[in-house]
Amino acid sequence: MTAATLIALVSQLFFQPPLAWLLSRHTALSVEGVWLAFPITNVTFAICSGAWFAFQGGFHNNHQSFHALLRHGK
Repeated sequence: MTAATLIALVSQLFFQPPLAWLLSRHTALSVEGVWLAFPITNVTFAICSGAWFAFQGGFHNNHQSFHALLRHGK
């Protein structure tokens, strides 16, 4: 399982539903809290994904292999 898949599963299965429940039940947001959970989850995990790939060298490695593919045409 790739890191991107794992991050997506964790965000959509284990973070978003509890956040939606928390915002809808324990704040004055009510139903709007459910809808706010979507962008909050997406922004939070976009930052986490960016940090993960930046510190693991994911962007650098993909960049190199992309240029190697362009040079060799394979």
